[in-house]
Amino acid sequence: GDTSVDFSEITLDASGGIDKVVATILREGISPDKKIELVADVLKRTGRELHGKLYSLSSEVFGSAAMLSGGYGAEMADQAERLAVKIVRNSALNRQTAAMLLKEYCDVVLAAAQHEAFTNAKSMQKHPTLTRRANVGKPDCAWCQKKAGVYVDPTSDDFKRHHKCDCVFEVSGYNSRNGVLKNFKKG
Repeated sequence: GDTSVDFSEITLDASGGIDKVVATILREGISPDKKIELVADVLKRTGRELHGKLYSLSSEVFGSAAMLSGGYGAEMADQAERLAVKIVRNSALNRQTAAMLLKEYCDVVLAAAQHEAFTNAKSMQKHPTLTRRANVGKPDCAWCQKKAGVYVDPTSDDFKRHHKCDCVFEVSGYNSRNGVLKNFKKG
């Protein structure tokens, strides 16, 4: 049967949840350095949880659940720290970018978890394929059009999305099931 996997709820819930916590930190009367430290901490903690949850869901889809994830890596922790600096600075300049940046961060964590699950499935001879399609019926950006296609050996880049991306990701070839990875709600 067809298995359709919708991760949009999870990434949206996660980014919405951190957004509230981050907003509270930004309002506190504490030093910018302390704010950065606290925001980075929230990002890393959420990132680790999100990565674990998304990895286990992805690997179920790919049939690679037997393999454990390498986890939320140092690269993502570094990114969380850089993002915290950006969020605190933008907030000081009255730029309301936190929600958008947090959503992008959650999407990066999602792409990493999916790519890892895919790679593990391949190492277990599961032969998964990723089909990436630009959304029909509306003009997509050049990057999305260039990314569209079928991948048997996708790089982590092939799982990435940009702000407001609505490409359709389909995975197949694992356990003879097919599924759609829907990471975004339409509308």
